[in-house]
Amino acid sequence: MTVTVSFVIPSPIAGVAGSGVGINRVRVQERLTVGNSTAGATLFGDVVIVGNSEAGMIAVAYGTTPDAAATTENLPTTSAGFPIGPGQIGVPLQIPAGNKINAKAIP
Repeated sequence: MTVTVSFVIPSPIAGVAGSGVGINRVRVQERLTVGNSTAGATLFGDVVIVGNSEAGMIAVAYGTTPDAAATTENLPTTSAGFPIGPGQIGVPLQIPAGNKINAKAIP
């Protein structure tokens, strides 16, 4: 199975109360084997959406050389990893430009 990472450009939704946004464009989609990082990096204004099609929980981290096994952040190199359950989509990430995404299995 794989982890799907989409780099999207958001667009405000007219008429939505609060700060609702939608997806304007999907700039890049990458499919990762668990343990790997994206080849591409975020651009200014990107929002990243990560989907886990693995059978188990994964951890995801971002940074210039991210490590999803990290338990504490060491920015800009890596954030600490955060979980995404099997068959789930993580919360949208708005992270600095130039960051990659890494996904690892949680034992």
